[in-house]
Amino acid sequence: MSQNLPLSNLVETAVIAEARRLASTFKFENSAELNNHTIPIQPKTLSIAYLMDSLFRYQCTYAENDKFVMSIPTDDVLARMLCKTYEGQNNLESVASSFEPNARETMRILMEEFDKLPGLREIKPRNRWRLIVDRQIVDVLARHGLDTNNPLLAFIFDSDKGYAHSVAKGWVATARALQDKKSLDLDVVLDIHRAADVGRLTGLDEGTQFGARYDYEGRKELVRYLLRSRDESGIPRTIRVREREPNLLIRLVPKKDIEVADVATSVSDLDALSSLCPTTDDLSALIEEAALGHEEIVYISIERDPISQKQSKNILKRYIARYHDQLGKATNRGDKICAALTLFHNAEHLHPFSDGNYRMFGKFILNFALVSQGESMTELYSPHRAEGQSPACNVVAVKEGQSWLRQLA
Repeated sequence: MSQNLPLSNLVETAVIAEARRLASTFKFENSAELNNHTIPIQPKTLSIAYLMDSLFRYQCTYAENDKFVMSIPTDDVLARMLCKTYEGQNNLESVASSFEPNARETMRILMEEFDKLPGLREIKPRNRWRLIVDRQIVDVLARHGLDTNNPLLAFIFDSDKGYAHSVAKGWVATARALQDKKSLDLDVVLDIHRAADVGRLTGLDEGTQFGARYDYEGRKELVRYLLRSRDESGIPRTIRVREREPNLLIRLVPKKDIEVADVATSVSDLDALSSLCPTTDDLSALIEEAALGHEEIVYISIERDPISQKQSKNILKRYIARYHDQLGKATNRGDKICAALTLFHNAEHLHPFSDGNYRMFGKFILNFALVSQGESMTELYSPHRAEGQSPACNVVAVKEGQSWLRQLA
């Protein structure tokens, strides 16, 4: 278990020096990849990871019962160390100044609260932090020499204030709701949302933006979702396809077919594009062929216009009802998992919260649905990969995540 011991000045100085050395080495050895953005990790995430890696190497040991014993500094000490590590680097100093991970309380939740709940207590204490951060990012860190036995890596996303603490609380709320044998409904979603303390439910003063890298099947599912959402809910959306020369914008408006704006074409070209879509079927063809095409992977962002909180709740209710209907018609295990993934896909693309939508629907609600079906929990490999694939294609990802999670027990 963790111990809240003071961090000596000698150890703090050594940790900072080691973090600076590792960061400098990384930048030198990977300058080309960093400049080309081919390493899928943000500098602010790496900045925290190197400090946590150095701190772990100096401070952490394991006991025979597999619970770690270490000194966990207070948040103000961690922020000060981060500031000293990246002093003079303007792009990282702001990360340090806002770093408040609530580290000791988060570790208490992982070590003590998880022990009380089925589905969580089976995971070895030294592995529980792996439910906090993306598996893909942990693999990137491992390839660059960081010690991925380090529970302090739970805090690498805490440039988003309180990220790890939020996820830990969300897992506990999900497990408690399952322990109480609650049925999946809007109240469960909102209860877990409040417990996890993620972003607020947006209202009429704020739209949301969502983006992912979509494969071909994912794009086809996106087309179906957007058209159904437009017809059922009347929510205006703007689709931006970056990987087009020039970039293409598609505006979906209620009770209209489509408005197409291509920022680098003439007015006559825009008129020609608009004339291609007098019917819903033709609209599908336009989005499928002209806008999305057949490339293997395309980055697409979807901007949703503001809607009321009442409307968001009503749409979530509809998605949950559709999940139960799809589940009732399922004839095999794969169909049942696909029903849970469809709920995740729909809710994620609605993006009802200002932040934390993947945490809510890709972690907590997806797992609530799976465990309610009699499945074991899962942890998807990559949020962006899951978001850009169709629910049917993600069934394999769920099963792989279940196998991965069993290895942590």
